[in-house]
Amino acid sequence: MRLKQPHRALALLLIVLFVLISGLDGAKLPYNPEARYSDAVTSHYPAALHLRESMQRGEFPLWRDTFMADQPFAANPLNKVAYPPQWIGVLLPPELHLNLMIVVHLLIAAFGMFALARALGVRAEAAALSMLAYALAPRLIGHVGAGHLDLAYALAWLPCLLWAIQR
Repeated sequence: MRLKQPHRALALLLIVLFVLISGLDGAKLPYNPEARYSDAVTSHYPAALHLRESMQRGEFPLWRDTFMADQPFAANPLNKVAYPPQWIGVLLPPELHLNLMIVVHLLIAAFGMFALARALGVRAEAAALSMLAYALAPRLIGHVGAGHLDLAYALAWLPCLLWAIQR
């Protein structure tokens, strides 16, 4: 679906507004390494780091022997080894990787909702408002803030799934 010129400007404006409202500037990204109560700090950061270090050693990360007296790594769905975007973490430091994944998934949520709303026959202005409302919904932002990244990623893909089902 191609956007008309006024709709492109509106989409760009909404993206800028989204970035400003959600505080996604370079100094204050969603993943906060100093957070005391965040699953991103206690679970997702160590997993991203282990994935990166394992691959740098030339090993597929099947097992993690430095956590909870050994445990399977690739078999744990929280480590997202079967999720293709997770492999970007092999190239990036874990902090940057987590921030990039959060931002990308919030944008997936926004544009997925826009596409779904347009497919349902909603006017472009209302679809733009829908995309902003969904991407900044308290439930989604709350999951990001609490470090529940798997839930945030799933919620990000939900409008895309509904759009595909609708089509």
